[in-house]
Amino acid sequence: MKKKTATAAFNSPVTTFTEAIIDSSTITPAGMRLMNSASVKMNILPSGMVIIASTVSGHQGLTTAMAISIYLQRNINGEWQNVPGAYWSETIDHCCHSGFEVAYQATRGCLYRGYSFITAYCNDDCEARPLASNVMLY
Repeated sequence: MKKKTATAAFNSPVTTFTEAIIDSSTITPAGMRLMNSASVKMNILPSGMVIIASTVSGHQGLTTAMAISIYLQRNINGEWQNVPGAYWSETIDHCCHSGFEVAYQATRGCLYRGYSFITAYCNDDCEARPLASNVMLY
């Protein structure tokens, strides 16, 4: 299956995200065509291990594939930037539910958030949503 590429208005898709994103870690059906829900959540353990989980649920019989990209971001001078090496992605065909969890060792003294870019596909059509998690200081 050939997929369309979903894009968003990022200053740089790899380093800096300054666009207006959904200010919630969970979204639900309002305005969603191919997704029932999507979420990203983050926790930092006392050891500094960051755990980020992102999930998406599509419409049975309509949604044909899911793609999730997860970034760990830290706030530097008021701007959210990706942590180098803290990027994960997964694409699953022939499904309407997907999710995964990742871990990364944080550096003390920084503000962190999880950022997820979620795409649902129906053959050549796609719907993409950016999500940001809660913000935590380690």
